[in-house]
Amino acid sequence: METFLDVPYHHIVFTMPDVLWNIFPYDRSLLDIPFKAAEQTILEWCRQGGYVPGVVCVLHTFGSILNFNVHIHMLITEGGLNPDRTTWIGNEYIPWKMLKKRWKYWILTLLEPEVKRLIRQEWIEARYRALGVGYRFHSFLERSEGENLVCLDGIGTL
Repeated sequence: METFLDVPYHHIVFTMPDVLWNIFPYDRSLLDIPFKAAEQTILEWCRQGGYVPGVVCVLHTFGSILNFNVHIHMLITEGGLNPDRTTWIGNEYIPWKMLKKRWKYWILTLLEPEVKRLIRQEWIEARYRALGVGYRFHSFLERSEGENLVCLDGIGTL
């Protein structure tokens, strides 16, 4: 507890559609992608606010019913230090809709080349190979979007 800043935090859970969960067991190195997507999503937003937040991320690969369910739990400070680390900039506001769109963008951007690779190598299930990664892949994800971003700290849910 000594390493945590004495400031308010938000707990954010970044999830993805269940249709993507089954891609990760084919290549466990892909589990780095949700971390990168969550990092890009949050840091881009905070950069616009002129600060660097305190962040702690934890990857969960299973849900409460022990199903394979890849998602990221993130603790983020309500604000952060300005770029020269001399001033604290507070920010209680979380732009849920914008973060949801950015999360989805980063997941698809980072995962698409890997899915293409798995398809070429024929490591992946036939249902994914049949989709490819073009229009059919993206429209499939749109239809099965599910909860892409959920806040667990009582402020709001998308």
